[in-house]
Parts: sequence; C-alpha cells; structure tokens
Amino acid sequence: MVKPRRWVWLVVLLIFIGGLAAAEDTEVEVTCPLDGTKFKTPVDPSGARLGMRLDLKPIGFFKVPRRIPVCPTNHFVVYKKDFTADEKERLQKFVLSQDYQNLAKDNTPYFLLAKTFEYMGNTEWNISNTYLEASWEVENQPEKEKQYLDLSLQHFQKYLAAGKKEGDRTWETAQLLAGELARRLGRFDEAKAKFTELGALPEFKQGIYPEIIKYQMDLIAGKDSSAHDIPEHKK
Repeated sequence: MVKPRRWVWLVVLLIFIGGLAAAEDTEVEVTCPLDGTKFKTPVDPSGARLGMRLDLKPIGFFKVPRRIPVCPTNHFVVYKKDFTADEKERLQKFVLSQDYQNLAKDNTPYFLLAKTFEYMGNTEWNISNTYLEASWEVENQPEKEKQYLDLSLQHFQKYLAAGKKEGDRTWETAQLLAGELARRLGRFDEAKAKFTELGALPEFKQGIYPEIIKYQMDLIAGKDSSAHDIPEHKK
C-alpha cells in the first residue's frame, strides 16, 4: 500500500510535469537579423534541477540544451538580440556560403552556433562549451555525438594550452572536462593520464575534486565510455 505522503508527492509531480508540457506551447516572435524574416520560436520553461552529469549536462525537469531560434530562410542561429552592421555583414557572408548551408542540412542548432562562434572569433571557452551542448542534442546518434565531443575536446585543449589566468576558475572545469571527454571518446590512456596529472595538483585536492577523479579512474579502469552523473559529495 502506498503511503499518503507518497501520493501527495506523485500528485505534485504530475501537476508539475503537466505544467511543463503546457508551458512548452509558449512561443515568441523573432526577427532574423540577416534578412528581416519574422518567425515564431518556442520558449522552453524553467524547472527543478536534480543533479548534473560529469560532462556538466544538468539533470532535471527541463529541456537541455534549451532551444535557440534558427532563421527558417537561411538557418542562421540567432544567438543574441542585437548585431552591429559589421557583424551582420560578416555573418551574411558566412551563413549564405555553400559550406554553411551544407552543414545546416545535417547538423544541430548548437553545432551551427559553434561554427559561427569559430568564424566570428569567439573565445575557445565559448566554442568548446557550445560543441559540448551540441553533443547533448544528438545523444541518440552515437557517431555524430562522438564527432561533436571530439570538436569540444579539441577546443578545450586549445583553451588550456593558453595557460591559467589569475582567478580564473573555469580552468579547473576545463581540465576536468578534457579528461571526461577523452573517456567518453574511449581514449582511456589519454583520460587516465589527464586525471593522474590532475590528482597531483593542489587545486584538485579539495572539495569534491578528489571524489570526481577517483570515480573517473574507476570508470576508466572498467573501460566505461558512457555518460555518468557527478558522484554525491561526502562532506
């Protein structure tokens, strides 16, 4: 027999999920900055986060990654509200190229956004994270997921090659993700070397870092390249 308290939780959960489903119908009108086309795009609702994976994908009652507007006429990903005249001119040349249009036929919005960031000279941090988000869009397509993860790893490595800047906490995150993505790609020797290196650094001897490194080393020993949640921190 189910306890009354559990029934209350189930009712609340069903109402919550039902509310999310209804909210998914919300749309806003967006104007394509490159050709002026107006179109409607869905707005994903916010929701409770229950945890996070080792690749930093949030786990919870919401869509990940959040959908972003894509112009229906030219496949341009509208990644911010306002663009300068110079930006529009540069983007027009890039987006209307045959190379971009070919990529748009068989790739996701976040992949196209990462390519756009590369073209526009965005930071390696932003590029690598955008490819990582793109990998979350294709988790049911193993080969494409590996392609996106590999691109993300390449750019995290470029970011790390520039060295740690004073007070930059993203350095630690990038180091952990470099090891995580190597493991996810089945490059176990590379992943083991990375986490062995990190385990010897003072930055990774505090907080949850030692637990993450140990967990990663266990996964590597088992030749496990699948996605896993961050282990619970034992204070």
